[in-house]
Amino acid sequence: MAKRLPRVDGLLIGEIFRVLAEFQPLQTTLETIAATVRARLGFRSCAILLERSGADLLMIEGAAGLASGYVDAVNRSHPIRIEDPMLSEGPSSQAFRTGQPVIVEDTETDPRFRRWRALARQHGIRSLIAVPLCSRGSVIGTLNGYQGEPRRYRDEEVQALLTVATQAGIAIEIARMVETQKQTIRRLGELTAELEEQHRLLERAAEIHDALTQLVLTNQGIPTIARTLARLVDRPVLVQDQFLRVVCEAHPTEEPATALTPLTQELLSSPGLRLGQRDARGPFELPALPERGLDHPCAVAPIVAGRDLLGYVSLALAELPAPPLTMRTLAHAATVLALAIVKDRLAHEIELRVRHGFAEDLIAGRFDDAQLMRDRGRYLGYDLRGPFQVLVFDIDHESHDHTRAQPPEAGIDRLRQRFFSVLQSVAMAHAPHALIASRHGNVAVILTAVEGPRASAADAIVHAVQHAVARALPDLSVSVGIGRVTDHLGKIATSYQEAERALRVIRRFGGQAKVLRYTDIGAARLLFHVNEPAELIDFARQRLGPVLAYDQRHGGILIQALEAYLDAGQSVPLAAEQLGLHPNTLRYRLRKVEELLGAPLADVSLLLDIQLARMILRLMDQTSTPSPAV
Repeated sequence: MAKRLPRVDGLLIGEIFRVLAEFQPLQTTLETIAATVRARLGFRSCAILLERSGADLLMIEGAAGLASGYVDAVNRSHPIRIEDPMLSEGPSSQAFRTGQPVIVEDTETDPRFRRWRALARQHGIRSLIAVPLCSRGSVIGTLNGYQGEPRRYRDEEVQALLTVATQAGIAIEIARMVETQKQTIRRLGELTAELEEQHRLLERAAEIHDALTQLVLTNQGIPTIARTLARLVDRPVLVQDQFLRVVCEAHPTEEPATALTPLTQELLSSPGLRLGQRDARGPFELPALPERGLDHPCAVAPIVAGRDLLGYVSLALAELPAPPLTMRTLAHAATVLALAIVKDRLAHEIELRVRHGFAEDLIAGRFDDAQLMRDRGRYLGYDLRGPFQVLVFDIDHESHDHTRAQPPEAGIDRLRQRFFSVLQSVAMAHAPHALIASRHGNVAVILTAVEGPRASAADAIVHAVQHAVARALPDLSVSVGIGRVTDHLGKIATSYQEAERALRVIRRFGGQAKVLRYTDIGAARLLFHVNEPAELIDFARQRLGPVLAYDQRHGGILIQALEAYLDAGQSVPLAAEQLGLHPNTLRYRLRKVEELLGAPLADVSLLLDIQLARMILRLMDQTSTPSPAV
């Protein structure tokens, strides 16, 4: 005969509330209550099941005497659902839904326990009783007692267990409230710590802000700002301009510990590599990418002023992510660097305006006393020693086409500003004492103290400028007019006029990327006054068209032979030597020219026509072969 449950008295309930007074974590409290009920009421095992919020499940949250395998199996593999009794009705879910005790006298025969029968058999459970746990008029879970043999409970035993469950429900609700209160207190502590850390960071950020801003106010340069930033964040710093050229680098100590890797366009143009970037103007992180040349992770901030990208400032990092204060400091340093760069540019532009005004007076001849002009130049840092020579640069008009799709402010004026900047940097690198002025839409360069061969200084600058423009502004081409060398300060205006006239000759005949010296214009000064350029082209086609048409089929051998012959003063031996040909081969080609032109090369009028035709084609940039005259 099955033994009865022991009598329930105040001792058991008192023990339950003593457990509550210990303020243990909720799970510990649940397990202790289950162990107390099991020990006092003589169950083989005991469990407390609570509703899982938002999951429609009863879960074993505390147990005593139940194997962990059983608890895991019920909670994970054989869950007890509440709202759908047809799907998985069980004694616990029935007690929860009805608020009434449910007894399974024999798990082997009760159909309500069929889903858990094999599991119960495995763990030695043969009967159970589930009573609802109530708090403030609502069922919050069940208290289950398990036995290892079939068991029938009398009414007074069930009532006694209901009494224990009621008190346990109150204790559990209080334990939940205590647990919630502990979590709230813990969260408040975390928030307080976060606020204190934020306050510390804000104070440190304010100190950094003041330190960096003071550098701009005291006219400190970019290297000083970089060194200060390196000390503030204790990381190496690299500053690059908008073309990714290194401006300066700085280290937190005298002994560089990390080799800095400059940024490349490949890295910056790969959006997927940028970490933590919210917008294109904000700081971001780059992971180490040895295969792309970046040996260390780094934090990068664009240096931006308005719509203009001025460069980049980057920090070499030990690891990612970078501390928030480091990223904030980097962003502020980028702003300070932008202010410093804009300030330097403004001062430079003011100086340039003064210098350009002086240079414009020279090329316009707006002075009466040469000595006063030299004194004024000395004040501006110029040593106006002769000889002098003027070069006039201009963007070829056809190069403007690609600006038409852009807004007006990004059109030709902006393009000319960029071109002027490129020309200025190149000219200063090759001729530090040169003067530069912008006049009538062109850019004039005044070379001083011109020495050596007549063409060397001018040719060096022209070549360097055209090369730099091809790199920085690949859609543009530039033509240049070069005036004569003069020893007199007062003749600079004349050299400018000559260079401008040479440039106008290029423009008159439609040349592109051409360089023309005033001394090389020759008869072109006469051709310049022809109203219709088409007439000149027709003349060139009539005289040289058959030769050029022949050359188009045979690789250009005749016009090459003809030009070498004329350049050598009509000397076959000299021209043949220059071309690396046998004189007889050259004579054969020249006879072919005479045959095509229908006149001997000894004819003076033919020679004059050929020279004029060559000049027209060269000036008008007629690189394609003209059609033969009809």
